[in-house]
Amino acid sequence: MPSIRELERHAMDNAVAILKRIGLNQYETSIYIALLKNGSSSAGELSGTAEVPRSRVYDVLLSLEKKGFASAQLTKPVRYSPVEPGKLAGIMSAEYRREFESRVSELESLQDDIVSTLAPLQSKEQVAEHEESSGVIKSKKNIHRHIENMVLTSKISICKVGTHAGLREVSEHHHEHLKKAKGRGIDIKVMGSIENADELAQLRKVSKIRHIEGMDSRFIIKDGKEALLLLTPEKSEQEIGLLIRNEEFARSMQQIFDHYWEHAKAI
Repeated sequence: MPSIRELERHAMDNAVAILKRIGLNQYETSIYIALLKNGSSSAGELSGTAEVPRSRVYDVLLSLEKKGFASAQLTKPVRYSPVEPGKLAGIMSAEYRREFESRVSELESLQDDIVSTLAPLQSKEQVAEHEESSGVIKSKKNIHRHIENMVLTSKISICKVGTHAGLREVSEHHHEHLKKAKGRGIDIKVMGSIENADELAQLRKVSKIRHIEGMDSRFIIKDGKEALLLLTPEKSEQEIGLLIRNEEFARSMQQIFDHYWEHAKAI
């Protein structure tokens, strides 16, 4: 049976590990744990109980206060109290969400500058090669990234074919992107073997949806000029897609889509 000291050390190791997972560094972790154990403390007191150099204690406390892990009391000397552990996940998730949204807004605002600055550096041969090219895309994450790019850069239409599970996944990952595309006037059509129309309610708000029995193909066409075909079985561990930028091929795929669309049932 483990000794009390061993159990305490195991609990401490777990506490350190979970705090580092949610974004604290070594010094921040030591100070926060010391606050939890000792309660309201001054910087001087913490320098004696936490394994942090005295010269760094104030900086670490300010960092914890900024991150929402500690609060300062209006006393002399200033004392600090830990924020309750039950609030930490919510604080960090809100902070990450703000940082993510800020970064996305920044990147979107830089779009024109990125193109105007970097595009002139690209040779005409590379531009032509890019416009008429094909490539293999590996992993579901990269495939979703390419689908997002196709939707956001579309100018005329997006046509998607998939299984019910695949369409549900598209709805979960790309609803906001499709919503923006629809707002730009993009014609969005989605077709597949629909098992439960209610599960695709969000997708129906941003696209026209039709059901066709037995459809298990999976592909997406952008503007009738670019196509992404998913090649592996839907539940494969390694998802593989084939991206083809060729107008003649994409036009043929568009004709196939249009043929089945005419015979599919609107839902």
